Amino acid sequence: MLLFRFEASLESGRSLTKSVIDSRHLLMKKITTFIFFVSLALFCPEAVGQSTTGSESYRSGTVLEKRLEWFQDQKFGLFISFGIWGEGVFSTPWQLSLDHLAANKGKVPGWDYDINAYRNAYWNLSKVFYPYKFDAEEWARIAKDAGTKYFIFYTKHHDGFNMYDTRLSDYKITSPDCPYADHPNPDYSARLFEACRKEGLAVGACHSFSDWHSPFYWKPNSPAPDRYENYDADKEPERWQKFVDFFHGQIQELMTRYGRIDILWLDGGWSLHYNRQGQKGAGESMHVRMQDMQMDRLVDMARGYQPELIVVERGGARAGSKHENYKTPERRVPEEPLGEPWETWWAMGDDSSQELLHMLVDIVSKGGNLLLCPAVTAAGMIDPSCVERLKEMGEWLRINSDAIYGTRMYSRYRDGNVCYTKKGGHVYAIYLGQAQASKMRAGLPPRVIIKHVKPVAGSKIYLLGVNEPLKWRSVGDAIEITIPEPVTRSAPCKYAYSFRIQVSM
Repeated sequence: MLLFRFEASLESGRSLTKSVIDSRHLLMKKITTFIFFVSLALFCPEAVGQSTTGSESYRSGTVLEKRLEWFQDQKFGLFISFGIWGEGVFSTPWQLSLDHLAANKGKVPGWDYDINAYRNAYWNLSKVFYPYKFDAEEWARIAKDAGTKYFIFYTKHHDGFNMYDTRLSDYKITSPDCPYADHPNPDYSARLFEACRKEGLAVGACHSFSDWHSPFYWKPNSPAPDRYENYDADKEPERWQKFVDFFHGQIQELMTRYGRIDILWLDGGWSLHYNRQGQKGAGESMHVRMQDMQMDRLVDMARGYQPELIVVERGGARAGSKHENYKTPERRVPEEPLGEPWETWWAMGDDSSQELLHMLVDIVSKGGNLLLCPAVTAAGMIDPSCVERLKEMGEWLRINSDAIYGTRMYSRYRDGNVCYTKKGGHVYAIYLGQAQASKMRAGLPPRVIIKHVKPVAGSKIYLLGVNEPLKWRSVGDAIEITIPEPVTRSAPCKYAYSFRIQVSM
């Protein structure tokens, strides 16, 4: 009963009447199949037999090596996942997955509703979706001011709602069923990508392998007990091939109609390249089939249009897929360097500016990148508390940029509260300050001991943000740097302090 009252309250405040919505919905249902196949033929020739050629230089490794060097120079990116969820009891697309609800019994609002009614209510959120405060230029400025170098946006989450003007589905932000279609420029992704490029940011498109709204993934009128396809694809290969072609077609749209794309960040491929038999979780059916998304064909097609594209096939990470160009540990910072390019995805949550900056420094010292995900309000604004913390990170990075961007791992990446990076003939020792003290902005002491670094004899050591060199002396196998009292009293930044030390090559 609460669910239906909630649905009614959602629709009552909109100008679209129920009768108009129902008629539009019925019309779109009738032509969905026609749209899919015609669009696939018109805009996705690769999916119906016309081949495209991938980059041979990528196969030889030359371009990929250069692109991954570029990626490792960036160090800091912003990731935004935003869609129709966020209204009332709906806070995440994951609530559509029964296995997720079962595993979080008592934690997810609405878990005990009838799952079919619950899902229908969720799908209908598209009919009231109007993020009226979204400003693409503001999002791009926030990202730039934070010091991030690349921006990845979720063009379609697992729920299947498209945040771009796909021609292969009517379940999208530009659909007549969605109020946001009345906006002068409703193609959310196009506006955001353009704004980011104008600010000098690289652009990444995140797209889910899974699509719970697609009839080729979750078969209509059949139970969908978990996040996987809800039918035996080995017994219905034609249906599965339609989904694969649909997925390839959407990637082709993103590669051909949205300008330069630097990173294709593919998510939601839980069973790609490995067998889940024996890994049944709470509420899950036993899914033993490996999803074949025909990745060789897809990546060749994508790079035929975007020759310098970096691909992140997250579903293949456990098996070391050749299309997993860099690793993406989620909500986890590895204890040790991974020995290959990597990026930690991290939701900002309640982490303080100091915690986030210390995390960034720790990750960079281990050879990784930080991809930070701020919260977004239902109205389409980046959460103000996230903006404030991002702004502080940007202020710090403007002073300490030399110690972060374009650096690589030093032979010793960390010792206690000192992290190390290197670039050219310099090592940067980044001292992680403690909690703010009464006479210090963020705990910069009068003396700092740096181990494992041997400066060039007679060279000068600088604290980034301070013009005058600092006094230092050798103490055994370490060096002691003296910080003048005016600097400790009024440090150039907060939370962490970067010392530039010239070393022998």
